[in-house]
Amino acid sequence: MLACLVLAILPAGCGSSPKSGGDHSQPAPLADAAAVVKAYNARTSRVTSLWARASVVLEGEDAEGRDLRERAEGHLQIVPPSDVALTLGKLGETNLYFGSNDTVYWWFDMIDPDFKVASFGRHRLVTPEKIDRLDLPIDPLDLIEALGITTLPDDGSTKVAPGPEAGTLMLAAPAHRGTRRITIDREHSEPGRIELLDDDGQTLLEADLSRYRLIAGLDPGEAPLRIPERVNVRLAGFDGEIRLSFYEPTRREIKPVAFDPAKLADVYGIDALEDLDMPTERPGP
Repeated sequence: MLACLVLAILPAGCGSSPKSGGDHSQPAPLADAAAVVKAYNARTSRVTSLWARASVVLEGEDAEGRDLRERAEGHLQIVPPSDVALTLGKLGETNLYFGSNDTVYWWFDMIDPDFKVASFGRHRLVTPEKIDRLDLPIDPLDLIEALGITTLPDDGSTKVAPGPEAGTLMLAAPAHRGTRRITIDREHSEPGRIELLDDDGQTLLEADLSRYRLIAGLDPGEAPLRIPERVNVRLAGFDGEIRLSFYEPTRREIKPVAFDPAKLADVYGIDALEDLDMPTERPGP
């Protein structure tokens, strides 16, 4: 299963970099930048919730250099900016539950039906090392931002410059940690690439977004709204990528229990809890 095969992320930075091209030396005038942010937020603010069938493919190399490819399917539920629930499994069973709310994040490993384990931590105490201990090694808040469905600050802190290709713009804005750098097309204000950088400017995550698809569940007469059907994610230190595919995306009401780890632990019959923020015992000399 996916939980058994995801690699521990090393503390190195990604080696790739944005595509070259475009003149980034001259940011857009303030008035133009404000218009770009307004257009971007006009789209993202309408993604008040998202439900979709999901497929996750992990492909790369393991620690011994052996080829690694694993696939799992399930459902994605999101209420931006912090609530996410990604359930994965096979043959209709939920074996893995990756989630987050505004306070905590968690990972349920239920592959062994006789001993189900839940790991959880608090967003305010998150570190790369703690995320490494999850079998799907990505910060849930980073996952939400990688989908290009969160709004940008409209207080002047979002910078706009020409993008790497004709017809694109690059936006740089604060993220929940560090900076997000977003390449959008001018016509639809839809991201084609999103990068998350830490406070030192090191790349934490790169995501390429493609195959934009209309969302169902919109109000009568409401303008069309699209999200990417395919998101390819590369993480710092992992020689490979996570490929996310979404089907039947719908804006619909999502039950709060999807983001309540205490209730979920009861529903799924979790046998053991691991608090990632508790100090671990170190062996003596």
